[in-house]
Amino acid sequence: MSNQTKRSGVAGVLALSMAAAALFSAADAIACSCAFTNQTPEQIVAEGEVIALGEVRGVSMGRADLVVYEFAVKHAVNADLSPVIEVMTSASSAACGAPLGEVGGPDVVVWLSGSAAKGYRVNLCTQAAISQQESAWRTLLKAGSN
Repeated sequence: MSNQTKRSGVAGVLALSMAAAALFSAADAIACSCAFTNQTPEQIVAEGEVIALGEVRGVSMGRADLVVYEFAVKHAVNADLSPVIEVMTSASSAACGAPLGEVGGPDVVVWLSGSAAKGYRVNLCTQAAISQQESAWRTLLKAGSN
């Protein structure tokens, strides 16, 4: 094998490695990234955040890669929610989508943003914050619900 062939092979491996590194760096840059809160559920509620406990009654694909959940509200704080609302999230966790579970599954605690007029949304970051203290959220929602 000539030196020219060896250099071409090394250059090819180096170029491939650099391309792979750039690809993975770009993927990391667009991935979902969360800054977790260390606030208690009581502190979050005191800030006016809307939290609800309920059951997933239906799930469908909406526009623009959104998953739409039909959510039966059992308890809520900081909002007078309809008995059944639509809750949207991205279909991809890379875009901060948060799966809420299966139809007829166990009750779910959700941290809602949005409104009835514009639609309620959840995301991976707020749902992860809920899951860190889920039993405290369930107790708070059942004690102080609408």
